[in-house]
Amino acid sequence: MKQYLDPVQTSTLIGLGFPQPKSVSKLTLDMDMDTIPSFSYSVGELISFLPDGIYDDEEDVKASLQMTHGWEVYYTTYSDIFYYVKNDELIDALFDMCVKLKKKGLI
Repeated sequence: MKQYLDPVQTSTLIGLGFPQPKSVSKLTLDMDMDTIPSFSYSVGELISFLPDGIYDDEEDVKASLQMTHGWEVYYTTYSDIFYYVKNDELIDALFDMCVKLKKKGLI
């Protein structure tokens, strides 16, 4: 299971205004044998960006966040599904949902 976003996905989220990633995805050594960390968003960071629910103008819950093992991430009520994404990896589905909600102005 993929744990971190790749550099292109990380750059995309930074470009959309998300805070800099805090998770160290890789440590490398430079020529002076200094350890250099590479930062990428983790599954936990992406989940923290997503709201638990999406609300209407009266502040009633319109839809709540759901995730399934088939790596579907969506917001749902008992009868309707809003903002649905599916991907081969959970982190990629979370990335897609973050991009979608950011572009809609919901986060």
